[in-house]
Amino acid sequence: MGIDRFANFIAKSINNDAIEELSINNNIRKIIANHIIFDINFLIYQEIIEVENEINDIIKILLCIPSSLSKLNLIEQLLDEILNQNHWKKYNITTNLYTILDGVNEEIIINNFLNYINNKIVDPLFADSTILELVIYEKIINVMFEYINNIHHYDFILSLNIFFDGIPSLSKIIEQRRRRIKNYLESNEKKILFKNYFENLLLNNKNLFECLTNRKLVNMINFQLLSNVSFDYLKWIKCRHTIDKSIGPSSFFIKNLEKYMNVMIPNKLFKINFMINSSNENGESDLKIFKYISTNEIEGDYCIHTTDSDLIHQMLVQQIYYKLLNKDINISVIKYLKNYNYIGYVQIFEANLIIKNILELYNINNNIKSNNLKIIWDICFIFYLFGNDHLPSSYEIGPELGLEFFLKTHYMSINKNNIINIKKNIINIDFNNLVLYLEKINESNIYNITKILLHRFFKINIQIINLFIDKFKFDFNEILKFLKKFIIYKGLQLSSENFQNLYECDLRKIYINELNHNDIELYKNIKIFNFDMLNEKLFNNFEKLIEENIDYYEFEFTGLILYNKSINITKDSYQDIYNYLSDKATNNLNTLHSKFYDHISIYQHKKNIDNLSCKYDENIVNDYLKKLYHLTYTQFGSMKNYHTDNLTFYKYSHTPSLNYITVFINNILLIYNKQKIWLDEISNDNLEKNDYFNSINHHILISPFIKKYSFSNQINNIINDFDHIDNLWLTDINNFDYRNIDIKLFFKNWNKSYNKLLIDKNISN
Repeated sequence: MGIDRFANFIAKSINNDAIEELSINNNIRKIIANHIIFDINFLIYQEIIEVENEINDIIKILLCIPSSLSKLNLIEQLLDEILNQNHWKKYNITTNLYTILDGVNEEIIINNFLNYINNKIVDPLFADSTILELVIYEKIINVMFEYINNIHHYDFILSLNIFFDGIPSLSKIIEQRRRRIKNYLESNEKKILFKNYFENLLLNNKNLFECLTNRKLVNMINFQLLSNVSFDYLKWIKCRHTIDKSIGPSSFFIKNLEKYMNVMIPNKLFKINFMINSSNENGESDLKIFKYISTNEIEGDYCIHTTDSDLIHQMLVQQIYYKLLNKDINISVIKYLKNYNYIGYVQIFEANLIIKNILELYNINNNIKSNNLKIIWDICFIFYLFGNDHLPSSYEIGPELGLEFFLKTHYMSINKNNIINIKKNIINIDFNNLVLYLEKINESNIYNITKILLHRFFKINIQIINLFIDKFKFDFNEILKFLKKFIIYKGLQLSSENFQNLYECDLRKIYINELNHNDIELYKNIKIFNFDMLNEKLFNNFEKLIEENIDYYEFEFTGLILYNKSINITKDSYQDIYNYLSDKATNNLNTLHSKFYDHISIYQHKKNIDNLSCKYDENIVNDYLKKLYHLTYTQFGSMKNYHTDNLTFYKYSHTPSLNYITVFINNILLIYNKQKIWLDEISNDNLEKNDYFNSINHHILISPFIKKYSFSNQINNIINDFDHIDNLWLTDINNFDYRNIDIKLFFKNWNKSYNKLLIDKNISN
């Protein structure tokens, strides 16, 4: 699950108090902020996709030419609607439209267009950029200012700050490696599925208007004229243009975008300071943002634009620090919603209001009056166990348990004390209190595991989950046993005629037919459930709702209904097929290679739960707690200890059980002063920038399939020098442990290759 859904968890837990949802283009309320910060990466990818869609709409329009020779004026009008948008218009493509349209057939015209936009521009400032890249750059800037003007009061803005991702810590690089492998496998799987399906399809003409990505562009054109305008859809699939989205911090695309922004943006600002934190500065943009705020200590209201939930977690952590020090620094996050139904909307998270609401909830649930801000730190620390880019998810702790559970167990275990403390501006973890907290959480371990399982994988009402677990005290297997009895019980309430009319695959019929004849009378009575008087009353109250939450045709989990990803059916049937095959590729690979996926199947999840009680491994627990300590030590407080070029990472694919964590803390950590040892190890893992990753060896590490591609002899020689390092190259997918890399051996090899081949430093930097 992880921090990626942290925003929804917080919003749901405090009933959306302090969290506001706004339409970007239609809102009355304007957000007042002095310092606007953009985590720019989301805008880069968002606008690349937008421009890619526009290009593919242009290709669809051009493919209409053979069927619309009498309507060429209409074709030109449609093209003008797209190309007269500001980001296209600036580069005079419409001026050269007649040259582009000069071709004997539509394929040549399409090639003319694609060749034209991929030409290098004649401009000394941006000579390395193509027209297409400049169009994307212009669109990114235009959309950013559109967001600022629509969401903020412009008069209060003192600074605009843009942060790019740099080369991150090794811990995040390992996560990038996982994502790259997943995308590589899915790409190959999709190619196979698409080839098998699409290559045998017959010619099929599709109506243009129905297939345009942005139909608003043709609002001013006579829709009747469009009714007979069509194109060959399968030809469009072959001609479809894809923009490369594998954009690293050191890519020419990013470097040129930074240059473009530095030239263009100041011209749009009046009395507003402007700053770009470059991709040349290592580190993830979210952490660089908070390090920047902390280091500069400029008071005022900060508003961070992003799609990343990690920033909301870090926002709360940092806001507590500023409140403890009485600094007038106030942070909010504007999170752009990616859900299909909420495109064009944002959520506004105000740190101070969220903190106020969580503390009120803490006091109400524990019937106390406290203003202990460090409670929020403790809760944010425990949220690391949900999983994130650095640590896998726990199967015993998750957002499914609800914020109230964590607030109650916190007070019940450590009362007015804390896990995270600050003294002389140094962050400390009280592991004694952590043990008490984890032990209290672990008291309901089997029920926690069951609650997580039900929430995560099944379509079931939360009232029924609470009934089964909190009232009936069922674990997952007991729920399945109860449901089998319940299904028989309900089946025996049917008349003989209605029972006979059931389908043979109906669970009521299957289970009753399996029943020993002598037991039938037992199942007609509520006593079959062995409830006490209170639970019997609850059962009677919820009997109808229980039945509404099961499906008599869902055999595998005794009537429980598994979540299935919904498929949006559109007028574009081929796009629907494409989406279906894409999902199928993901599902196929998730079943075969779940270690590369965040959201694993229920079968792998249950298997991992069974493995929690495997033999205790001190190294796993040590490394897990060390990484937890590293995240806390560097990201809580002033962040002065945050070092971008760090090699501390967790190499295992699973988390240790809570029981093993408490055993380790009690028997080893507290006795041998592990915090001091970890601190020394983490400090030794902090490298100087020149000794850390550069653009080449970073790319080598995150691309274990790289040997399947062709490079210069110089690069190939470097790659071959790494052959003896285990788990570096993707050779046997079934035995590939992408996390388990000997990084010291990796750097030793890199330095050896670097010196041997005398690579020019400009290549690597």
